[in-house]
Amino acid sequence: MFKKSNSKQAANQSGVPEEPCVLGPTLRFKGVLSADEDLVVQATVEGAIAIPRRKLTIGEQGKVKADIQALQFIAEGTVEGDIHSEEAVVITKTADVSGNIFAPRISIDNGATFNGRIEMQRKRGAKAAAPEERDADEPVVEQTLEMVVPVKDRARG
Repeated sequence: MFKKSNSKQAANQSGVPEEPCVLGPTLRFKGVLSADEDLVVQATVEGAIAIPRRKLTIGEQGKVKADIQALQFIAEGTVEGDIHSEEAVVITKTADVSGNIFAPRISIDNGATFNGRIEMQRKRGAKAAAPEERDADEPVVEQTLEMVVPVKDRARG
């Protein structure tokens, strides 16, 4: 009488694809790009990208000149613009990123190029612990870093 549903069926019934949508390298887009599914951009995009509840990846062939909002963000290609992420930003060794980053967690791989400012923010509604409630080894979460990081591997030139 009752059927047990598995997560794949549930994801399909919700209308959100399990695989990310890919914008290929021959696509050129100008304007506001928004989606409610994971997105991989190998295209050239100019304007704004809003994926507030999903993961956005700018692939190695991607060239983006836009302000970005995503739940999670991964840069593998070229990005120019501010990046806002609710969870994390990852800049891989193949990426070239110019702009400000606003996220609670940030990772920049050796070999990546980053020019801009980083502001680490807590998730909305999270309350900071008072200094006496915090462990001495626990880092302060809210901070602003201004830096230019031309991290290049010697072998890469």
